[in-house]
Amino acid sequence: MHLHFLSVQPLLFFFQTLTGALWAITAHHETINDRAAHVPEVKRIPVAFSKFAGRNDYKKKRKSKPSLSATVLQGHSDGLLRMLVKPIFSTVKWKDWSDDISRLAASIGSYAEYLRTETQKQTKRQSMNHPPREVFDLLLFFM
Repeated sequence: MHLHFLSVQPLLFFFQTLTGALWAITAHHETINDRAAHVPEVKRIPVAFSKFAGRNDYKKKRKSKPSLSATVLQGHSDGLLRMLVKPIFSTVKWKDWSDDISRLAASIGSYAEYLRTETQKQTKRQSMNHPPREVFDLLLFFM
């Protein structure tokens, strides 16, 4: 009789993917959630993952926070979504986890899209021949 144990490979993929995504945003939970409060397209980070905020304490290490990149965030979001199509996540035991991970992927992906669109807007503004605001507009603003 052969006993089939769960392979280590899927578990390793699961933990590497999840910890990679959480580590990438550990210093940016507040930033993403603040942006989600003001921009409807950006989704909040699920509460289930809030305890991982600030795990990598950059202030304590006297280092600056790494900036978020849209391509890196999109890669993490895609990795989480690829992980969710594994058969184990369709079982009842993993339903809560898969829902939370799906919301985390949506949150990271929505922030990546926000960063992409803001970069495009900034590039467009910087390529203009005239300043985005005229002096007259600024005078009206302060009156």
